[in-house]
Amino acid sequence: SHARSLNQRPKWTCQSPIDSEWDQGKSVTEVVETFGNPLIPGRAYLCQSVILFGRDLTYCVPALRCFAACSGLPEFQKEYAMSAVVDGLLFAWGKNKDYAERLVADLSEDQMILQPAPDGGAPVNHAAWILSHLNLYLPIIESIIAGRDFEDPKGKPFGMQSKPESDRSIYASKSELIDTFSTGHEAVATALKSASDDLFDQPIELPRWKEPFKNAGGALPYLMVLHENLHLGQLSAWRRVQGMPSV
Repeated sequence: SHARSLNQRPKWTCQSPIDSEWDQGKSVTEVVETFGNPLIPGRAYLCQSVILFGRDLTYCVPALRCFAACSGLPEFQKEYAMSAVVDGLLFAWGKNKDYAERLVADLSEDQMILQPAPDGGAPVNHAAWILSHLNLYLPIIESIIAGRDFEDPKGKPFGMQSKPESDRSIYASKSELIDTFSTGHEAVATALKSASDDLFDQPIELPRWKEPFKNAGGALPYLMVLHENLHLGQLSAWRRVQGMPSV
């Protein structure tokens, strides 16, 4: 149904065991039943022919979806779903990195610890604390992807139990903070791109996180998207309260 009939032969630009099946007049469904069997080595040719050797790249993803749908193989469908989730995480992760860098680009060292309190309200989190707090979680995210244990960040300096301080000496310089943030983001992205197929099924061993996060599939979207976005939103609001321009 993706612009071509399921029973119409796609146009390959290479010869593989699949081609001989097509030459016998078999349908896509019949070919998938043969090469979709994980016990048959030719299964690898199925994916390679669609992804790498499709004559018209427009049909590569739709064709893969067709194969996944009609194959009925849970592991094939799971692999495709994981790839889509990873792509989404990487896209958001890259956007966060770019946004954070722009949010502090025009700040001086003194501005990094300003805590305006609009209309007599509570002082807002300042830029130095926000970046220090987010940087604390970067090695934790890497550890989750790698399946390694990690210490609870709750009681660490700049953890969730800490609060922003006006003493500039407590925090690293602006350039160090943003360098740690950017380098950490790149390291996480690299790790995620080469993660194992069972990444999202990996358990979270930190006792406090076992209830909210059954596995890495729950922890990573929270830490990489929601948690970072929340604090970067605070940083954006912090700028606006002081009359700074949007980025």
